[in-house]
Amino acid sequence: MPDCLVPVRPAPPAPLSLQPEALDWTRVVTLICELAALADGEDREALLLWARVMEGAAALSCDQS
Repeated sequence: MPDCLVPVRPAPPAPLSLQPEALDWTRVVTLICELAALADGEDREALLLWARVMEGAAALSCDQS
């Protein structure tokens, strides 16, 4: 193996707090909206779109649990 290559290890499983079913989706959406309030232009639009996507993810998460 060449010296410049670093062996890659598989990623460990995500801690419980990072698994989708363990997220507080309301808090995630609230934080994204707070960031959007501080942003402007395209950044604000992107954050608001992201908040809508997360709301959809929250609905799916609730439906599957």
